[in-house]
Amino acid sequence: MSEKTIVNVASYNRVGSLVNTINSIYDQCDEINIFLNDHIGEIPEKLLDNKINLFFSDNSYGDALKFGKLMESDGYYLTIDDDLIYPPNYVNYMVSRCKEYSNKRVITLHGRNFTSFPINSYYNSYSENYHCLKPQRKNVLVQFGGTGVMCFHTNLMKIPIDFFLYPNMADIWVGKYCIENNVEMICITHSGDFLKYQPQKSTIYDTESKSDGIQTKIVNEIFNPQNENKDDFIRSIKQEREEIQIKKTLENTKKQINYDKVNQIFNGQRHVSIVSKTPENTSHNPKTNAEFLSKIGSKNKKRNR
Repeated sequence: MSEKTIVNVASYNRVGSLVNTINSIYDQCDEINIFLNDHIGEIPEKLLDNKINLFFSDNSYGDALKFGKLMESDGYYLTIDDDLIYPPNYVNYMVSRCKEYSNKRVITLHGRNFTSFPINSYYNSYSENYHCLKPQRKNVLVQFGGTGVMCFHTNLMKIPIDFFLYPNMADIWVGKYCIENNVEMICITHSGDFLKYQPQKSTIYDTESKSDGIQTKIVNEIFNPQNENKDDFIRSIKQEREEIQIKKTLENTKKQINYDKVNQIFNGQRHVSIVSKTPENTSHNPKTNAEFLSKIGSKNKKRNR
């Protein structure tokens, strides 16, 4: 019996390209988990499907919600991005490469390495950079892999969502986890036209590459052999996260969602889940993530992608 293939994506105000992405991979997998972060507007019919578990969340974890269901998943876990079109053989290809390494490696199509520390910039100080939209002619071990083109077996690792201390840098947090737990990550061979990119008005790279101080701090902390100031470092990251959350809370007061009404509309559809502002708002709906997403929703409700 073949093992389950689970595709996971977090999307922020890109419903159009998200639907294209889902269309490209829908027939290749057993289950799809979609996190719509700070979603406003109608839900495309394509997303209201029994194969799809649809979660409404704030954006306080950003792209890290690709890993939002990891702790309770079993099988091959694939994380994708909503700006890519995946080829018809994508899932089979990624799973086959996992099996090639006996499910003991994280597989990706994108990644980077650093050789000299401390670095000055996460986005600009790399010694090696491998791009998912460019040809890759050999398998290469990488320190930080692209989570939009990633696959691994859940027996290899389970990363709790609260490991992602800061939003919109899932690649770095996964790299940190792998380095600290001796899990190797491999950027595998692929052609330059294997994936197709859907142009966007704004991307995480566009935003974060202009100011990557936090990313740079994290990478330097990982490779600091003394870890002299690790506690101070973690405190500073958490403080910056809290500042983001406070700002996001103020933003959310301007656009409240009627969670009770939305839950009534979707009541009875198992695949739709709402992250409520308060646990009691979700008590009448059996699929409102009372255990998992309320943990996220209750302590993190603020973020911008």
